[in-house]
Amino acid sequence: MKNTFALLVMLVLFATVCLAAPIATFTSGDYATHGYNQTVGWRFTVNSNITVDELYWYDPSESSAGAFPVAIWDDAGNLVVPSTDVGSGAGTWAAGYWGISISPVLLTAGTTYVIGGYIAPGDPIEDHITDLATSPSITYLEARASFGSGLGFPGGGQGQGVGYIGPDFGVQAGPNGVPEPGTLALLGLGLAGMAAFRRRASAP
Repeated sequence: MKNTFALLVMLVLFATVCLAAPIATFTSGDYATHGYNQTVGWRFTVNSNITVDELYWYDPSESSAGAFPVAIWDDAGNLVVPSTDVGSGAGTWAAGYWGISISPVLLTAGTTYVIGGYIAPGDPIEDHITDLATSPSITYLEARASFGSGLGFPGGGQGQGVGYIGPDFGVQAGPNGVPEPGTLALLGLGLAGMAAFRRRASAP
């Protein structure tokens, strides 16, 4: 029984660690070297309460040195998710993204937010994205950018037809607190494993 309980705890912890994934994905764009000191990102509306627990930076070749500060503001420019460095030396790379865990922050349904990340000349960025896909829990509105020598609220609208994906984020759970499908699969696999373990342990 003690072993079964320990296994369950390990599975729940593992599923929790694996909950988040980038909320915005795409299949094509222009991956190029940036030429300005700029905060770039995108504006979105939350359709159902979500809890942000990871921040990401897109780097498909795992080639960027250093880290990129990423933050989330409300639509009025008030900081909601504090600036966090994401990248080499400040996160883990997987499937084209650097990612780092943060203290969970609730984003409320019906509210509009802006995510942004600072890049300098020579840093890579993905832009001109036309096939952006997001979780149903948010609606993408437009790309945003602003000039400056450090991270700042990206207040300048760039339109829907031009997308910047450098900064991205992951959420702890899907709409209404329902675990993401990947998490449910992990838990199902774990429960099946527990059942098999118990059958073997009780066999004469």
